[in-house]
Amino acid sequence: METEPAETRRCALCRLVKPVAEFHRQKRTYGDGIYGYVSYCKPCRAIQRRKYYDAEKQAARYVANKEKIAIYAKAHYVLTREQRATKARAKLIEMRNETITAYGGGCACCGETEYTFLTVDHINGGGKAHRQEVGRSTAALHRWLRNNGYPKEDFRILCFNCNSGTYLNGGVCPHQKNG
Repeated sequence: METEPAETRRCALCRLVKPVAEFHRQKRTYGDGIYGYVSYCKPCRAIQRRKYYDAEKQAARYVANKEKIAIYAKAHYVLTREQRATKARAKLIEMRNETITAYGGGCACCGETEYTFLTVDHINGGGKAHRQEVGRSTAALHRWLRNNGYPKEDFRILCFNCNSGTYLNGGVCPHQKNG
């Protein structure tokens, strides 16, 4: 590493070599009575001091207005609750439609295509255990299916009638049993 002449100094922050006039002098002296210079150049020191000042000011403002901020946050939460719920419902419908489309768009047994009647079926059973593993919500199941590439060997789309009938008839849909 190169050494700088006595009238220059390297800033510890920007790493540029600058004349000593670009550095503030330290207020304390060393053992021989000679003053030193701070490690940051004047522009870098101004940036560092502004960051510190802003952080201190923000913290002081928060402490002084803590109760007002809490009241505002709660009011904002209440006001935007319906907006967040609407957005979450729309996202769930979008994920559900993607899943149904990925698995053929209709009931694998009877061919029903009305989206409101369709549901995800675990072909080999074990739906309860799988839902506990990935999360109990419908959104968690659809997210898991999407993240795992919609596995066709373990899942299919059935209408509610076929899904319930399959469960009640020990794994065989009434349509298949009668037909």
